[in-house]
Amino acid sequence: MRKVFLQKNRQLLFILAASFFASFLTMKVQAGEGLFSRTYTTETVPGGHWELEQAVRYRFDRAFGSYSAFDFITEAEYGISDNLQAALYVKTGAIEAED
Repeated sequence: MRKVFLQKNRQLLFILAASFFASFLTMKVQAGEGLFSRTYTTETVPGGHWELEQAVRYRFDRAFGSYSAFDFITEAEYGISDNLQAALYVKTGAIEAED
């Protein structure tokens, strides 16, 4: 059922995804180094500011068979105040495995 939904609505999903990412083109962008890959620090986003973070992880190889996987993580954070923030995560992935 999921496959049928994706096939029928592929164009709509593409337009929605393109619109979402195009909305970030007008924003000021600043890149920085994530100090810890899977650990959160206590620093919050200042009030009234946005932060967008994207991560791609590649996993492969197991003791037997063939295994390959990608994890795509997008996080949007908004500073409600200097001490309070809200976040939205979109996590997707792709896995290919044999044996």
